[in-house]
Amino acid sequence: MLENGPRKISLLKLVTKGRKTGKNHMVELIQFSDGDRMIVIASKGGSPTHPDWYLNLVANPNVQVKIGEVNSSMYASTATATDKKRLWPKIVEKFPLYEEFQYKTSRDIPLVILSPK
Repeated sequence: MLENGPRKISLLKLVTKGRKTGKNHMVELIQFSDGDRMIVIASKGGSPTHPDWYLNLVANPNVQVKIGEVNSSMYASTATATDKKRLWPKIVEKFPLYEEFQYKTSRDIPLVILSPK
């Protein structure tokens, strides 16, 4: 858990299978809740390219998520335009830096929906 001013930010560990190596790769990300789904943002700090973890889950959407001591098998998908339109304002309200990241890059920063299997 991180503090973002008066807001608390939840973290998760996402494990993807490397699209080239087939090896597991873990990254720690800020997570947002949407019902029983979790949302993570493939911002890479506003870089012009997608993060490797995002490319890995596009190639293989079966991922592992660890929050605290709990491991879960989940399915990752890129949010539709409709989902992003609904979710993006809630996300930048909680973590405004994502809006700055979007302004820094010409690519549309993907929101990734992690759904229980």
